[in-house]
Amino acid sequence: MNCDEFRNSCGDFPEGGMPDDMREHAAHCRGCAEYYATVRSLVPREAVSAPASLKGRILAEAVSGRKKRFRHRKEGAWYAVAAALLAGVVLAVTTVAGPGRAVAAVSLLDGSVARMSEVRNMVMRVRVRTTPYEGFGFIDTNADFVGHELTVLFGEPFCWRLDKGGRTAVSDGAARYMWLSGTGYGVRSENGASFEEWFSVLLDPRLVLMKEKEAAERHEGVRYAVRRGDGAIRMTVRAKARGDFDNDYMLNSSIEESDTRREYTFDEATGLLKTLKVYVLHGREKTLVMDVESVEYDTRIDERAVVALPDGCVWRDVGSRTVTDGRILSGAPEEAAAFLFGAFGRYDSDGASEVLAELYDPEDLFSVYGGAELAGTGETFRSGLYPGVFLPVDVVLRDGTERRLILALRNDNPAGIWTVDGGL
Repeated sequence: MNCDEFRNSCGDFPEGGMPDDMREHAAHCRGCAEYYATVRSLVPREAVSAPASLKGRILAEAVSGRKKRFRHRKEGAWYAVAAALLAGVVLAVTTVAGPGRAVAAVSLLDGSVARMSEVRNMVMRVRVRTTPYEGFGFIDTNADFVGHELTVLFGEPFCWRLDKGGRTAVSDGAARYMWLSGTGYGVRSENGASFEEWFSVLLDPRLVLMKEKEAAERHEGVRYAVRRGDGAIRMTVRAKARGDFDNDYMLNSSIEESDTRREYTFDEATGLLKTLKVYVLHGREKTLVMDVESVEYDTRIDERAVVALPDGCVWRDVGSRTVTDGRILSGAPEEAAAFLFGAFGRYDSDGASEVLAELYDPEDLFSVYGGAELAGTGETFRSGLYPGVFLPVDVVLRDGTERRLILALRNDNPAGIWTVDGGL
């Protein structure tokens, strides 16, 4: 079963009755497992009400103009989700913001779905406090702003490109790619790996409410407010940091791992998203960390350039790796760190590749860590939403310089291999 087949079948069976082939696919595809959880969460847990005309307008739109432009099998799935969302978003927003704001939020969804269904493309320009080469979810309240450009082609296939200068991610509808500029290598995934991280909220503004609702159901502390005026609809979302912060190492390192205030602005006449500002909250103070400066719809775009990949790039498939040493398969993270620095010390590229995340190039790392020795390790700890552990290590570089690193290691891949994917 592929991802399209899985997602088109998510609403076809009662709760708890997932067929074996879908269960097997979900066990090895985190993107589809999260999609399934979202769709199933849209079933309301109590009777709710919505404006009487709302469902009719969305369903009527679904069988008219949208079908004329895009004839593909995913349409039924999207409008099934939209229809279920009518009840689900009312319930969620009523719970956290009161009945009046619930009606306003549903009205916002109604207009945005209808208008966005006619949009062919979108170009969004965003400023984020981060660094050019870090992941798209990483923020740093003390960093300068880095410009991002997100280009989306709606239709079949659904394609997009996200570029922040040092790092680029592309989806051509069949696979996703990500690379660092100037390195000559990148990673590829055909199973829905979320290279775009928090930017997935912005790939299709029709889904903003659904994704904010999903976040509200996953954890407490989310509050909504919706108001109209001056030709705009403004939705404010306040959310508490998600994750385990017994150790605050990852606090304020991403939007989800921060106390935030998110301010969405939609055009009142068209229902289209215009701007978004995200602030990290520090008590009574707030720091702007993300600013959607402009959004252009139906502009002139070179569609081939959106999905273009760099010439001569060497692609590594996410999740495709082999191991020759059991320490990184069944051992402790400290043993994986020792294995890695042993490979660095003897300039063993193949050995280093066994434990490094796919986006790292061992040859590049040898310029820093070649000939290095592992002098000692500290105690592992967890922080934030990271699915693995952090390990303090002390290393001695080949010139005798001592350095303290905090390695990020995870073994949540199907093979259970300890992988270093941060801290170098």
